Amino acid sequence: MLGRAQVGSDEESDMWKLVWNLGGPPKLSHFVWQACKGSMAVRGELFRRHIALDDLCSCCGLEVETINHVLFECEVAKHIWDGSNFASLINGCPSVSFPRRLRWIASKVSIDEVRCILTMAWGIWFCRNKFVHDQTKVDAPSTIAGFLKLVDDYRAYSGKVFAPITTTQYACLSSSSWVPPPSGIVKVNIDAHIMEGEYVGLGVVIRDMAGVVLVAATRRIKVGWNACTSEAAAARYGMQVARRCGYNSIWLESDALNVVKAIDRPTIGYSPLFLIYDDINMLSKSFNVFVISHVKRAGNTVAHLVARCDTKDSSELVCMETIPQSILSLAVLDLQ
Repeated sequence: MLGRAQVGSDEESDMWKLVWNLGGPPKLSHFVWQACKGSMAVRGELFRRHIALDDLCSCCGLEVETINHVLFECEVAKHIWDGSNFASLINGCPSVSFPRRLRWIASKVSIDEVRCILTMAWGIWFCRNKFVHDQTKVDAPSTIAGFLKLVDDYRAYSGKVFAPITTTQYACLSSSSWVPPPSGIVKVNIDAHIMEGEYVGLGVVIRDMAGVVLVAATRRIKVGWNACTSEAAAARYGMQVARRCGYNSIWLESDALNVVKAIDRPTIGYSPLFLIYDDINMLSKSFNVFVISHVKRAGNTVAHLVARCDTKDSSELVCMETIPQSILSLAVLDLQ
């Protein structure tokens, strides 16, 4: 565990600044955070907690499986590092805890190189887990190359999309795929499904920066709304669900560009549609952070599915602790 026994308070503060400001996807920072906290399920730790029968490495079976061993010292990991541009750096690392090793690496190379090294470590951890949990041997070099490309693609996109967010604001952005929200903000994807002559289904999916589905909600309303009114109602419903669940900072996303533009630049009108927009405007003021963006249908498939869910004998179905597998499976595809 990272604590005062290992680093001073200033050094610890610098460590967390490094971890959460890597400039990569949130899942990368979360992986590094887990490694620094010593909360990864390596056999050495599992054996200490009387969960595993022994503490030997799950891959080589020769040494105690610590975080450092899995990511840097195991023969599987060494094969990756020896073929990289960081071979001499990794081989020269002092044999200390992961946090101290990370600080040592950060003192030797640039932040871009640190991010690259940690991305490779993330890929090695993924390969290890595929072998341990799925009994699958993956092509490690190709897999790690994919992780590096993922981080590069994320940085290229986030550089165009994300800006510092300090107050309530609107941002009429557009994307062709689902993008995770920044730390501290949840993503609220919404969609509407019209069953002519019967009902309108409103779908809401709330996910965190790791892409984990936190809430899936469906409401059916027996009305004859057109597509624009239905999509606006879905936006309002998404904000209401987020408010009910206690989220204070949200990123609302819809595949209805006209609705996104109307919310982004409110106008005055007297039809029922504008009453919904008025509600949305009032709701937006209740959040510390409110961002809205447009996404193409391909990046909104989970909300598209949820809007079609059967609410059975009720007008609303809200899933929080137990999310249907069909929704979880579709959500995973957004992260690949």
